[in-house]
Amino acid sequence: MKVLTTPTNGGPDNSGYNKVSAYEGLTPENQAIRRQLEGFNREIIKNPAKMVELAPTIGAMGVEFFCKEMGYDQNRYKGRITYLSNTEYVKAKLEDSGCIETDTTDDEAGTIKIDQSDLVLINRDAILHRGSNRSLLNPQAAFDLFGTIIHELHHASSPVVDNPDNSSTKLRGMGILMPDPKSSRGGQICFATDRQQLEETVVQDSTDRMVKKLGIVINTGDDYRAWVQSYQTAVVDKLFGGDHKPLLALQQQTKPAEFLSLVGQKLGAEPQDAKATGENYLIDAILYRKF
Repeated sequence: MKVLTTPTNGGPDNSGYNKVSAYEGLTPENQAIRRQLEGFNREIIKNPAKMVELAPTIGAMGVEFFCKEMGYDQNRYKGRITYLSNTEYVKAKLEDSGCIETDTTDDEAGTIKIDQSDLVLINRDAILHRGSNRSLLNPQAAFDLFGTIIHELHHASSPVVDNPDNSSTKLRGMGILMPDPKSSRGGQICFATDRQQLEETVVQDSTDRMVKKLGIVINTGDDYRAWVQSYQTAVVDKLFGGDHKPLLALQQQTKPAEFLSLVGQKLGAEPQDAKATGENYLIDAILYRKF
């Protein structure tokens, strides 16, 4: 089994290991977490089957780190994360979604049950084998699993609430959940999601900031990286002086109207126009990268 040789975190052999500068600026606690994850990376490279055994331990570390960063109670997530093979993951996502079909792909690392709180599914295989060639091992599988847990917990922490603007839909984070009867099966409700790109951008931005405290850069798709860069430059840095927390707090509370309005206010819009102004600006910034 070959190992991907893409540089991961700047180690002398592109492995991200044993480089003194990787620990510079990290707190002693975060240095210890990184070293433990590096050890797991090495174990998994030597024996990929160890991923099954180590995933819950790495996941528990991710939960603890996320909850400390956010000030949440880790007991909230006890027993709510399931680690699956790709085959199991695709089946579980289909069953949980209530949809006749889903857009699940082999490289999807994790998901939540969109209309219920605190249920996370993790695709071990997609993290262990990054890229289109399944014979190549991901040399930073532990890092990426840790980051995936943190990313999905951001989603899972946002409550599902009624949409005051449309009683037939619900809200979660920045997303609008719209029942799709034609795609529903077995008496369940299949939800289509609008504004999901903004939700993913806000979540990935926060995830990147958290794992950066360990000196880690996790693997994400090119689209995600571009969205986050645009969001950081045109929104967080330009309008909020680099402070992402006011916007993240609104995403976590599922207050999308307040989120959009806050962006509009920073742009100088009048109160009655702030929401629309903010939403249009975010579309231009993230989707069309105009700024």
